[in-house]
Amino acid sequence: MKIPFYCQLLSEFKNRSTDFTETSQILGGAFTSFFVDGAPSDAKLLPFHTELIVLKLDKGLIAASLAPFFIAMSIIVVKLAGNGAPALVIAGLGPLLSVPFLLLHQLTSKAPLNLAELLRPPLRSPFMRVLVARSIIGQILIIAGFSLTTGVKSVLLLRLEPLFVVLWAVLLRHEKPEAKKLILLTLLVVGSAIVVAPSSSALSSTTGSAPNLGDLMIVSSLLFFSYSYIPTQEVVKQSNPAAINLLGNLLGGVFISFVAFLVYGPNGFQFSSNTLLLILTYSCVFFACGCTLYFYAFKTLQPWIIASFLSLEVVFGLVLSFILLHEQMTCAQTIGAIIVCLAIIGIARTNQTAQRT
Repeated sequence: MKIPFYCQLLSEFKNRSTDFTETSQILGGAFTSFFVDGAPSDAKLLPFHTELIVLKLDKGLIAASLAPFFIAMSIIVVKLAGNGAPALVIAGLGPLLSVPFLLLHQLTSKAPLNLAELLRPPLRSPFMRVLVARSIIGQILIIAGFSLTTGVKSVLLLRLEPLFVVLWAVLLRHEKPEAKKLILLTLLVVGSAIVVAPSSSALSSTTGSAPNLGDLMIVSSLLFFSYSYIPTQEVVKQSNPAAINLLGNLLGGVFISFVAFLVYGPNGFQFSSNTLLLILTYSCVFFACGCTLYFYAFKTLQPWIIASFLSLEVVFGLVLSFILLHEQMTCAQTIGAIIVCLAIIGIARTNQTAQRT
């Protein structure tokens, strides 16, 4: 069944009561049906229809749309956790603490989970590339980069990831860059820039400053993250996405925690119970929810589309900051968010057209 996508969600929330319980039931129902009930690829999530932009929803689109919401929420949590523990320690404990939650999900869903197959040919080679590029090198570089540059520059640099994904596809898969694809990706970067740095003073004081080592580390991490999309797609085609996330979090978390221990010693792992609760929340929101959705998206979507959908993080972050932190949204930020949403809709329609052909 074909249903409108973002316009449908927005209209549904607008027409319904603003009661938090009812809103959470809508999102929770979609999330539960995706993970537990195994909703069909053309499942109708909301009970109405409109003749606006029409898209065919599948599990990949649902996952790619929800993932940036959890990622945006995790950013708020990890900023608070960063006040009580070193960033590298958080980067190691975050994925490790998610393992019990992922195992619990597998037990409740009764889905087959074969971790051993990821360590045997033919999946061993692409999985190890995902592990090294994304879960280890990329994670270490980006955590170090965040600590050496400003928050605004960090978010703006992260929005370059879809462009790097396209670049790797051109270099390794010899795909031809399409003009429409590049235009949509440019709109994502422009819209994100407007959301993050809406005023000229913010732009001059942050993005206008000279590049530093932190910027270089973030860009380097994006090269590894974007490269990992290619082997991830290979592994997901033959294995359970949950298994990739679980084993990657386990091995990557152990390695980064070991590095953190070498750097900080035992004192680096001594923090308050409140900080531990924040790290645990970050683990659940980002590694258990956000990353699981991210890997599931590879079932039906192309890598560049997944990377583009992650740009919704700035839109969700804007809304969450307004709701949780009571930060006011400016007119420029609203315009930037609209540009990002329109670009995402265009990318989703491009995916639908590609599936038809």
